[in-house]
Amino acid sequence: MQFENLTPFHSMAFQSLDIAGHYCTTVVTKVGYRIVIDPSTGKGELQLIEQEPLPLVLADEHWDDDPQGSIKQESDLAPFKPRCDLLIAGNTYAPEGKPADQWPVRVRLTQISSENNNLDTNNNTEQNSASTTLIDKTLYVYALGHFHKTFFGWALKRDKNTTQIPLRWDYAFGGASKIANPKYQQDPNQSEWLLNEACFSNPVGCGWVDKRHQKFAQKAAQPSLQTIPAPCFFYPNEAITEPVFIQHPKTTINAKDMQDIAKQYPCRSAGFGSVGRSWAPRVSLTGTYDEQWQQERWPLSPTDFDEHYWNAAPFDQQCAWPRPDCQLETWFSFSPELAPQGYVHMQLPGHRAFVMARLQDNTPIPLAANIDTVLLDTEKQQLEVVWRCRIKQNSTIKQLEARFEINPQAPLLKYESTTNQTNTTLSEAV
Repeated sequence: MQFENLTPFHSMAFQSLDIAGHYCTTVVTKVGYRIVIDPSTGKGELQLIEQEPLPLVLADEHWDDDPQGSIKQESDLAPFKPRCDLLIAGNTYAPEGKPADQWPVRVRLTQISSENNNLDTNNNTEQNSASTTLIDKTLYVYALGHFHKTFFGWALKRDKNTTQIPLRWDYAFGGASKIANPKYQQDPNQSEWLLNEACFSNPVGCGWVDKRHQKFAQKAAQPSLQTIPAPCFFYPNEAITEPVFIQHPKTTINAKDMQDIAKQYPCRSAGFGSVGRSWAPRVSLTGTYDEQWQQERWPLSPTDFDEHYWNAAPFDQQCAWPRPDCQLETWFSFSPELAPQGYVHMQLPGHRAFVMARLQDNTPIPLAANIDTVLLDTEKQQLEVVWRCRIKQNSTIKQLEARFEINPQAPLLKYESTTNQTNTTLSEAV
């Protein structure tokens, strides 16, 4: 099948195999909007970015260009997403921009009925009775801080001047314990690491330490831990006041084991960005790669591969594919200069990306695409909306065309009577 992009946005078609081994073509289109906020009401107006469209992300991007660090933005080239990811990048700000010990940060995605499709800005903390909540997530933010070793144990000290914190997994519960083997450089036959363990749910965070860290640090002639960065993001009632020392089982651990072990941690890793592909519980969705898979399935995915793996957001930031007029609200994720009250709300304008399949006889057939990724960048004041359509290989289709309709009410195809003919002809949406 040929592909033609007839939109002003970045769009791409690529092939993949589904679980059954069928060849499929995925068309993905990214639509960007500038967010212009009215400071008096917190209402965000979405303006299409057409002149310099936002590019598709072709490979995972990491913060600080560190491939071992947290994901800044995951590749847009997932073959399919069974649900929609809602992701937030940027910072969270203390109320009114004043130093605070603690404050909430919240995001809510709703679908409003056609009879009542405007948010009630006079009562923005309560859900409109005519709306359906798709996502509603609140985390508590604690000021920057660290744990420090005392004679009596570990004490927690936080910065009383904290006014903002990046929305990154680096500031959530998690972490890693790594102690290099000093003998490795002289003898490559030695193990490279004396200790190399990580939190299964977030290896880039802080507050998690392997119980053997001090012992191996002493063996490597390294100083013992005296200070440890403290996490800043927590689910309600899960904040920790001292480091968490964990020792994983010494037996061979598979992805399912990682998920079960992570559930036993005293608190959950809390964030708003993309979950790493190798983190629990996401990694458990990849299926079973064993000898039977090698003999019977390779190079196909295992039969127990779960396509929810392609969803990058935390599970409580995933929902059914939303309508293109859904509404998004955030609390304390935009700077106080833009949103003095901390509250910002916006509604998608109902624009629709879709795919026109053109048959061998040139008959056009519109195919629905779904919104499966919504990325809110509060620093760039941008909203990215990714549309995706997966089509099984079909010999009757000669061409796929990426299309975009800005009129929410317009049909994608319509029949029109011609002036010189009694029959009707088919007219296409641009």
